[in-house]
Amino acid sequence: MKFGKLIIDGETCATYSDLLEFVNSAVSYRPAMPAESPISFIFNLVTAIANSCSVAVSDALSSPSQFGPALPNSAAASRRINNPARFKNTDELLRALKLSKSKIALFTSGSSGKAKRVEHSMGTLLRGLKESEAHSNDVWGLAYEPSHMAGVQVLFQVLFNGNAAVNLFGKNRKFILGAIDAHKISHISATPTFYRLLLPADKPHPSVTRATLGGEASIPALYLQMRKLFPNAKITNIYASTEFGTLLVSDGSAFRIPQNLKKLIRIKNGELQVHRSLCGSALQCRFDEEFAITGDMVEFTGSGKEEFHFVGRSCNIINIGGFNVNPEEVEEAIALEPFVRAALVYGRKNSVLGNVLCADVVLDSPLQNAEEKLRKSLAQRLQQYKIPRKFNIVEKLPTSSTCKIKRQRTYC
Repeated sequence: MKFGKLIIDGETCATYSDLLEFVNSAVSYRPAMPAESPISFIFNLVTAIANSCSVAVSDALSSPSQFGPALPNSAAASRRINNPARFKNTDELLRALKLSKSKIALFTSGSSGKAKRVEHSMGTLLRGLKESEAHSNDVWGLAYEPSHMAGVQVLFQVLFNGNAAVNLFGKNRKFILGAIDAHKISHISATPTFYRLLLPADKPHPSVTRATLGGEASIPALYLQMRKLFPNAKITNIYASTEFGTLLVSDGSAFRIPQNLKKLIRIKNGELQVHRSLCGSALQCRFDEEFAITGDMVEFTGSGKEEFHFVGRSCNIINIGGFNVNPEEVEEAIALEPFVRAALVYGRKNSVLGNVLCADVVLDSPLQNAEEKLRKSLAQRLQQYKIPRKFNIVEKLPTSSTCKIKRQRTYC
């Protein structure tokens, strides 16, 4: 395998040779790792795993009160490695990572509730790894915070195929589109919110051959826009979480439970449930018998019970005068308008109705009478109680560290 560039972060570049030299000279590691530059993050993570040391990784180490006492008070504290491992070459280092006894603690984003600590082995983290000579020339765009499950999985996909990754996380639209062309990025895994940042398409970016969406519900209209942006890309949708890793993959918004997981994934009362054997050791997980309750609500498509799509989170449901409203359903209806880039629907406390529905809307370009046009259009698609009482035209929506829309919790 050819090992050249590893991580490109702006003007800085680290190679596989740099990584090997770092690991071979390391005598300590940080057991608690905050989100930082992807270069220092992956160097420390690989050092810990290569020596079978356990680590906790989170972007929230600067505010540990969110997570309680799970992490050390000092994220910068180092721990000495007993008999540090040394490797002749990168292949030998990668083999050690696969055999490692490390436990890697990750944290859920907390975008729809309190964050949870989840502990994984290398076996569970590498469950969805695609490793082959066919992937040897891939160039990845790193669109997730490296300390989150999706970011860690991308980094492992990069490492075990000898690929290069370009840091796109937290960058603006101009930088991202420029980096895609400059580095001939071929693979991107990101949230629908990330892709909406890149729209509308000013020109095609033909180097991208695979674009994967995950972390949030997506709508067919987004797929159509993405195909204009990445005309040569296979666009796939994944269902994954910090607790379980990647479980389901689809070429559209509808999913099927694969045959090998039929006994391990089920739908009960409209919610997806996952067998305990597929879970990391998550604290605060709720179980129904031997199945973890994900909180992800689904609806079957057509008359059969095989194909379904995700419609939102059970904890996001808003009660409006006795009616339950799924904010993601309303957001999807708003996003169907060609002049809308994105929307966030939420509830505000009201003494009469309990809550009133509000929507923050990002437009593709300034438009007069946008609220009037939205109300008229939504009246043809939704029941009256699902139409927001108040629309706010905003420049951008709040996002979490995983580049998901950050939902307001005033109604829960």
